[in-house]
Order: sequence, then C-alpha cells, then structure tokens
Amino acid sequence: MVGKNRFRIKNGRLNDWSKSQSPLMEWEWLLYKRRRHGMFGKYSDIITPAQLQKILGIGRNNVYKLLSEQIIKSKKIGRKYFIPKSNVIKFLESK
Repeated sequence: MVGKNRFRIKNGRLNDWSKSQSPLMEWEWLLYKRRRHGMFGKYSDIITPAQLQKILGIGRNNVYKLLSEQIIKSKKIGRKYFIPKSNVIKFLESK
C-alpha cells in the first residue's frame, strides 16, 4: 500500500525510504508491527506465569491451575514455570 502518508511493505518488510518523519507514519508503523506480531509480539518465546496472566486477563490462581493441570503445557523447574509461547497460542486456538 503506497500513498502520501503510507508506507510500502514488500516481502514482509518495510522499505527504508518510507520510514517516517511525520507522526502519522510513525503511528501507522506501530500499528503495522502490532498487527504483524499480534498480542504476543512483545513477549519472548518463553513466558512466565505473570506474563501469561496479563495475556489472558485472568487471575494468578487461575493461571497456576491451568499450568498445574497441564491444560497449558509448561515445564516446571524447581518452583518456576516456563511456558512456551507456542503452547499458549495452541491453547487459545483450541478454545
């Protein structure tokens, strides 16, 4: 999509010449990044229960219930849970 206040995406990348100098284009770039990465864009491949709580918008007890019952597959090492982001996406797609 190319226009006066638009950026050009070619092969899934933003062309350098179209990086913004105007606030409108910076805003559009942020929207593009958010759409591209979805709701998990700012999280690493392994997330914590606190991050899972923010993603799902549920309480801490419910997060630990999902993890302990292996509804969302995770790995517990010592007292800490490590949750692959792909397992959270699978859980959301199954609902």
